[in-house]
Amino acid sequence: MVDSERDEQERVSLPKRAWLAVAVAAFGIGAFAVAWNRQQQHRAPREELPISSAQALDAGSPTAEQQPDGQANATVSDPKDQPPCDEVVREITAQVSDPHRELSKDEQNELFTLSLRGVAMAPWREPNCPKRLRVVFEREMTCGITTQKVAEGLFAGDLWDPEWTADLLEKAEKIKPACVEPLIVGTQVAHTTNLRLSRVLEKFAKKHPSGDVRMMAWLGLGSHEDLARKAGLKTVEASIDAVLARELTVATERHRIDLLEAAGNAVCTGCRLKILEASRDADAYVRRAGMGALRGFADEDAVKLMCQGVAHDREGKVREHVAWALRWTSTHPKVRATCLADAARDDTEPPVRMSATFSLTYLSEDSEDAFAEVLSLRDDAPDDVEQAVREHLQASSGARSSPKVLGVVRGTPEGK
Repeated sequence: MVDSERDEQERVSLPKRAWLAVAVAAFGIGAFAVAWNRQQQHRAPREELPISSAQALDAGSPTAEQQPDGQANATVSDPKDQPPCDEVVREITAQVSDPHRELSKDEQNELFTLSLRGVAMAPWREPNCPKRLRVVFEREMTCGITTQKVAEGLFAGDLWDPEWTADLLEKAEKIKPACVEPLIVGTQVAHTTNLRLSRVLEKFAKKHPSGDVRMMAWLGLGSHEDLARKAGLKTVEASIDAVLARELTVATERHRIDLLEAAGNAVCTGCRLKILEASRDADAYVRRAGMGALRGFADEDAVKLMCQGVAHDREGKVREHVAWALRWTSTHPKVRATCLADAARDDTEPPVRMSATFSLTYLSEDSEDAFAEVLSLRDDAPDDVEQAVREHLQASSGARSSPKVLGVVRGTPEGK
């Protein structure tokens, strides 16, 4: 594969999550947060996409995917403080019906938050608000960024029915095909799932004519396996796991990376042998995706393998990505903290050092080991790392005490 083809493959196939983002204020500590809290991996991380605006705080910097515990906690307050449903419906109607409207990051965050609040209205106050929003959204959506942000907010709401999401996707395919992709992006931060929705996502992943839609559907399907696992939906979990394992076994080189990222979102147990095989691949892009796909596995072997990658892989882009992947779970904190601190202190490439530093500061929110390593980097690291650590500690001082310091919002390396 020539370099230009390889670059294009990396651009379109690495996780979003995010997207993501993803993922910052209301949204970064927002949409990606919902995704993270409910999936604990961006929405596999799509490197250019939503795992979301969260990446703005990461390594100098998309959406689902992207962060960890912000948005879900920052959006819905006392129901008595919520805006009336009429106001929410009116505002969302005005936003999504304008096909040319462009939104700043702050406006995207506000629209996500407004949509989520509308669906989270206490039943005793305005029980029909989610249904009203569904009708308005289906009628008025114009398939741009407003559609994506409203979809993310609606799908993340506690009272949103996954059947509605499946209906929207199937109707959009027939009536508003341009809306399929932003709707699928929205599924990566969904609050809940069911078997029908997972099969709709599988259909899009396998059969949609757009490569971008297929890729996003695979990532969304992976996220829904982890969502099903956390909700105790064993039939849905097993069904998605089997689909991903089967597809990864027969994947062509062109689709292998997409499926590895989906498997990482899913924490796909049936995919583990193929993930381990990919982590040893001679191709750096495949190896990068394989190492990153271990991010949701909590066992010590997976953590140690990622640490070996961040310490010894010959490619900086692989080490950087694995350093990012180490922040997705917090098991075996001593092992994680040690290898991330070593990378932050000793790696010769700045992007790797920054990725390791941000992972370490994020983990330090709940880990004494990580917090101790953060402190050790204040005066014993390259200048860029020392500066990042000092800024982090200064920003978090007074907000939380050790080890509960303010962590960085999760995002993919280099704000991708």
